[in-house]
Amino acid sequence: MDEYYPPQPEPQAPMPMEYGTGGMDMMPYQQVDDASLVKATRPEKVIDEIEHRLKGEIYDDNTEKWIIPKGVKPLINEIGIRSIMIDIRSIMNQNTILSNLRDDEVSHIIVGLGDTIITKLMMRHEEFGVDQAELTTIVYLVCNTSYCALKRGYFEGERRFLKTTTQEKIGVMQYPQQMQEKKSAWSKFKLFGK
Repeated sequence: MDEYYPPQPEPQAPMPMEYGTGGMDMMPYQQVDDASLVKATRPEKVIDEIEHRLKGEIYDDNTEKWIIPKGVKPLINEIGIRSIMIDIRSIMNQNTILSNLRDDEVSHIIVGLGDTIITKLMMRHEEFGVDQAELTTIVYLVCNTSYCALKRGYFEGERRFLKTTTQEKIGVMQYPQQMQEKKSAWSKFKLFGK
């Protein structure tokens, strides 16, 4: 089955620096930009996708909603989904995404998650309304998606991205001020030329 991902919003063009002085009038833009960076590091989108897939839903680009295709039933009932989502959220959060995890640490976390999910499904599959043929599908869905999300923290991947983005933003914000200082220095020479 092909993967369906919700459409991404078009990136907003930053406010041109000549409209602001870099002082207080830049604060709302800067706060929005910082908030969007923090929001980008949150793994909630991945967690929500796992939850929708466990429900048997796919994303419909036409309606921009998650739907259950005809003839498809959830992999697990709501009780099971809630239980599994607690386990997923315990390992997939902003702390782990912004950490400095090595590959062996990521693998260890995922193996622990897999063991927990397998044990839970084996002991409570009837309560969770899980067809035994779907046990492996559930484990792969949860573990593979979680592994890919946790790899964002591999050797500071996400932290490095944020650091670089913040440094670039500071450089862009300082550049017009430096240009203004250079203009004022050259304007002194123009005074002597008059």
